Amino acid sequence: MTYNNVNADRDDVLFAFHQKCSRPTADDISTWVRRYPQFAEDIRIHAGITRDMADEEENPMEVPDTVFRQGYSRALSALYSADLENAASESVTYQSFEAVLEARGKTIPSLANEIDIRRSIIADLFGGRVSPPLSQRMTEALQRTLAIPADKVRDLLQYALGQPKLGMAKARNISAVIARPFAEVIRTSGMSNEEIRYWLDED
Repeated sequence: MTYNNVNADRDDVLFAFHQKCSRPTADDISTWVRRYPQFAEDIRIHAGITRDMADEEENPMEVPDTVFRQGYSRALSALYSADLENAASESVTYQSFEAVLEARGKTIPSLANEIDIRRSIIADLFGGRVSPPLSQRMTEALQRTLAIPADKVRDLLQYALGQPKLGMAKARNISAVIARPFAEVIRTSGMSNEEIRYWLDED
């Protein structure tokens, strides 16, 4: 399949979604994401834009910035609810970050790009080399991108700590891997001071 064909398929799906769901609900988003998982992110983004436009049409006299903020907040809530519903309805209970990544069609590099953080941090986190607690911002980023609740993030982190890996290989001796506190991993990551404050909820 060529790139143009991929785009055409996506455009057809988004057009059909727009025609069927003029004001997408969490159920609408959940249904269409399950039906077209390869276009999940596009569907979610389109749903947010559609809801914002519907809000503006219903409240033409409100200040645009206020309308945008309210519509955006409602769109995020709908997306989050749809993602959690998908996660709760899955028959498989994922026991590792790797299993969730595979189920979502993501990789460590793609996830790192999606939340705009160093991939080495995600690799350490998923490899059992980061000890809790995570910052609220990191927890929410993982919830959003992996479509799992906060308690599942904590469970997967504990599982990773019990199954540590050295790079791509599982450690033969658990004591060979010493998990560092999340805050330390962030502070020594080489990110800018602004990025460090952001991921430590200090901004």
